[in-house]
Amino acid sequence: MDKVINLTPHDVIIIGDKGNHIIAFPPSGEIARCKKTTQLIDYIKVEGKIVPMVQTTYYDVTNLPEKKDNTYYIVSKLVAEAEIERTDLLIVNQIIRDSNKRVIGCKSLGPLK
Repeated sequence: MDKVINLTPHDVIIIGDKGNHIIAFPPSGEIARCKKTTQLIDYIKVEGKIVPMVQTTYYDVTNLPEKKDNTYYIVSKLVAEAEIERTDLLIVNQIIRDSNKRVIGCKSLGPLK
C-alpha cells in the first residue's frame, strides 16, 4: 500500500465525480518550500505607463524528505518544478472551486511532468 504525506499548509481533499469526498490529506506539519530571488530584467511601456519586468528564480527546497519506497509527497507546483527529477512528488490536479471561486478540493493528484 502506498503512503501519501502532505507537505503543504492546506488540507488536500480528493472529491469524486458526484461531489463526494473520497479522501483528505491533512497537512503533516512540515511544509516543503523554495527560496526565491527576483531580478529586474527590463521595463515595458503600456498605455503610457512604465511597468518593470522581473525574473523570479526558485531554488534550495527545504523540508523535503528523502525519497522512500511506496511514499509520495504532496507539494506545491513551485517545489515540484525545483525538484523536477523527483518521481515521488505530487501536485493537485483538476481543482474544484465553490460558487465564490474558493478551492474546496481536487479530483486527482499527479506528477508535474
